[in-house]
Amino acid sequence: QQQQQQPPPQVPAKGLDADVVEGDDGDAAAAATKSSKHVESVVSLAVVLTVLSFASFLAADWLHVDHQDALWSRLLVGLGGLLGVTAILLTYGVGGSRKHASAEGSTWKFFQPLKGGGRFVALQVVGWIFFAFSLLLPLIPVMVGIFYPKTVLTGIIVGAGASAVVSQVLMICSLLAYEDPTKAVRLRRPSAVESFVLSTSDIKWWKSFLGLVGVLAPVGCGIAFIADIYKKNHEIGLSLLLFALTCLTLSMFLTYGLGGLWKHKDRRWQFFQPFSGGKTFVALQALSWTFYSVSLAVFLIRVYAILCRMGVGCNFNIAGLPLDNIPSIFSASVLGMLAQIIGAVSLFTFCGRVDKTAAHVAEERQHSLLDSMAMVFTVVAFYNSEKITVVLVFGSVALASTLPHLVLGCWVLFVCLYLPTFRGRPSQSGHRLKHWVQGHWVFDYFDRYFKLQLLKSDVVLDPKQDYIFGYHPHGILPITCGWAPLTKQFMDKFPGIMPVSLTSSIIHYVPLMRDLCQLCGGFEVSRTGFVNGLKKRKAVILVPGGQVEMIESRSEDQDVIVKTNHKGFVRVGLEVASEPGRTSDVYLVPVYSFGETQVFDNVRAPTSLQRFCVQTLRANVIFLPYGAFFLPGCPRAVRLSLAFADPIKVPRVPAPVSQEHVELLHRLYFSELAKAFDAHKEAAGHGEDTIVLDPPIESLSREEFEIEFARLKPEPTTPRARKPDSRVEEVWIGILLTVVFSLVVWLSLSSPHFSVRWLEQLHDSFEQ
Repeated sequence: QQQQQQPPPQVPAKGLDADVVEGDDGDAAAAATKSSKHVESVVSLAVVLTVLSFASFLAADWLHVDHQDALWSRLLVGLGGLLGVTAILLTYGVGGSRKHASAEGSTWKFFQPLKGGGRFVALQVVGWIFFAFSLLLPLIPVMVGIFYPKTVLTGIIVGAGASAVVSQVLMICSLLAYEDPTKAVRLRRPSAVESFVLSTSDIKWWKSFLGLVGVLAPVGCGIAFIADIYKKNHEIGLSLLLFALTCLTLSMFLTYGLGGLWKHKDRRWQFFQPFSGGKTFVALQALSWTFYSVSLAVFLIRVYAILCRMGVGCNFNIAGLPLDNIPSIFSASVLGMLAQIIGAVSLFTFCGRVDKTAAHVAEERQHSLLDSMAMVFTVVAFYNSEKITVVLVFGSVALASTLPHLVLGCWVLFVCLYLPTFRGRPSQSGHRLKHWVQGHWVFDYFDRYFKLQLLKSDVVLDPKQDYIFGYHPHGILPITCGWAPLTKQFMDKFPGIMPVSLTSSIIHYVPLMRDLCQLCGGFEVSRTGFVNGLKKRKAVILVPGGQVEMIESRSEDQDVIVKTNHKGFVRVGLEVASEPGRTSDVYLVPVYSFGETQVFDNVRAPTSLQRFCVQTLRANVIFLPYGAFFLPGCPRAVRLSLAFADPIKVPRVPAPVSQEHVELLHRLYFSELAKAFDAHKEAAGHGEDTIVLDPPIESLSREEFEIEFARLKPEPTTPRARKPDSRVEEVWIGILLTVVFSLVVWLSLSSPHFSVRWLEQLHDSFEQ
């Protein structure tokens, strides 16, 4: 501007949000200042209310020991709960709306499930869980005191106060990490935390947040003091001990991690930076983490001592020191608070380089170690959802004798809440689909993990038409056809189109796996599911090769076998396109996935035996997929390139559809698939690969197809008798879950730890 001899602009206030130039818009600046002060007041009031809530719960727990002060204890419990609820509503409701809803184009809402970024969602979930604990835990001793006046449960109420403090910390932290969904499409931008730190209008939020973090350590000490008083009550003592440890750990990590980021926002600050930051900083950090480690060791040994007295562990001496002579929990908590104080002081001695802006730091951290670990965990969990279900089922059976009340209660709750999800046959109706899953940040992890690449011509698909995407090859686990259409890259290439996957019917009866499939819009690959998915969602994607093609899949083979036996999807496409009164056209879109066969390998077994299992049992039971590092269920991070052929318009034919029409359209479909394979294999990096159609298909061009299709004059045929949709999988899964539930009930009721004494006492109280 100076070189162009323009008048120098007036310097705005510091920070990313200070975009109002003084003198240009004084009213806007005054409004922004007033809003900032209002937000500061709201957050400060919420912090004070949270501290008062904890103090009320602490006093209520102290008075609860004396039966004469039961009334005051209940009044303090009510006061603490009211203060906690008010603090949360002020922070999230008023503070969140003032901070984010006032922004131009913001979509902030009080209820916005799974929106706002991964960190915001995670912190919100954990924060609301602790908030629920703060409301529910005080009811336990109060209700017991009403029904059993001589019974006193101590330590639970103060745990509610700690939960209120933790929930407030997590709530403020989530608001700092909130990302507007409408602005989250940009890949290269400062992180939400760094943008917030650099904002002068929001610096008060950070001060309130860090101040509340500093309160966590004294809260942990208070809980530890109560735990020492009630250490003879093992159950309550263990709960309080874990609460105190949680408070101290959160205080330590949040002070060092987020506090360091705020203090040194323009330097090379990292959570793990050994021997960096100056000698004083390194010495204080070493002392701080040493104190925290000693405190943590004392806590863990105390936990073990309590478990030994409860009969869970073996009572032995550690380094010749009896468990009873271990330092008290309160002394360990004081050591942990000292560690937090020293860690906070060390932040003021950090000497970092300031040669990078926050935007550059955010760009470097985009693929940080923690983010990469979250990506791998998400992908592996998604590919192994059925294994997680199996582990949970067998784990519950194994623990039924040891923890009968917990296991049986979880199973009863699961049955009551889960059975209604089968209502309306979601596998055929698709009513559990959530449209917000397409473009969700979770599927960015899959995009990055597999380096997804979509290859297509310049032909634009009209979202008003219907499309049948055929995915080839099957590979071992063709889950790519489920998550690829939900990525932002797919939304950019095919705007307005969201194909729902057609999967094996067995998937729709296995808990967790069926939930993931149906939330993403999955239908079962029956004729009913096929037709309903096409009519209701206007686009479906299926894998015609099936399990027969899976048997031939080898990661080292460059000759990829694609089975051409199945023609049912072509027939359904012709039947749907020829329905009377249809206003939209139906198109077939062949898709070839380069790299799909390299994601997994199946355990080597005779091919004939696997084919026998598929033909007899309708599933290849010899199935143990392995991928990266030969680990079962861990997919290899290979590049996946999906090549889309030009759409094939399905002609309308008089009903019933003849086999000649099916055969001819089937030939054109696989000819276009092979053509797309040859056109894109160099760009996909698979120039040496070849596609092997088995059985072979005679090539057919679109012009030849139109000529031969016009010449067809099939003889009148009677409609084919359709087999009813098989429900064998539903029956077998129902029998299996019934057997498992019966086994859990039997093991729980026959366990020596199972007792119905509380039911008898409750019955006697009602009779009295």
